[in-house]
Amino acid sequence: MPPSTSSTIRTAFGILIFVKNLYQNSQLLTQKDFKKLEKAFEYAWSKETTSPIIEDEWSEDNKAYGQCAITALIICDLYGGRIIYDKGNLHVWNELPDGTQQDFSRKQYKEDLIFTIYKYKTKGDLLSDNYGRKTQITPRYQLLKQRLEAKLKRLKFNVNSLVILLPLNRLR
Repeated sequence: MPPSTSSTIRTAFGILIFVKNLYQNSQLLTQKDFKKLEKAFEYAWSKETTSPIIEDEWSEDNKAYGQCAITALIICDLYGGRIIYDKGNLHVWNELPDGTQQDFSRKQYKEDLIFTIYKYKTKGDLLSDNYGRKTQITPRYQLLKQRLEAKLKRLKFNVNSLVILLPLNRLR
C-alpha cells in the first residue's frame, strides 16, 4: 500500500480529509491509463448505476458512492485478477494479476478509513451472490459498461483492450 491514500488540509473550520483513489505502480496499468479510466468512470457513474439500497444518498458531488462492485467488475474484465472484499466497510476493489491493488471508487468515502482484506471474490461471486441480486448488480454493470466504453473511445483509450469485455447479451 502507498503510505497515504488521503490528503488533509487544515482550515479555520477544522481539518478536511480528502480520500483519494488507490493506485499502485503496475506493469499492467500505467498511471496515465489509471487517470483516463478514473475520468471515464466519473463520466459514466450515475444514480442509475449506484446501489439501489443507497441511491437516495447518491449525489453529483460524490459520483463514486455505491459504485464499487460494478466498477471492480469492469476492471476485472479489462485486466483480470481478483476482487478484494472488505466486510467492515462493505467495499470491494481490485488486485491485478501483477499483485498490485487498484481502487477507482475509494474516494466515495468522506473520511480516511482503514481497509482490510476480508476475502477475495470472483466476478461470478459478485454477479450471483444474494447481495448482488439484491442490488441488481447485473443491469447496473451492463449500463456502466455501455457508458464507460463510449467515454473511453472519446478519450482515445486503447479500445482494443475492451474486446475482452463480455458482450452484453451474454450477461442475461
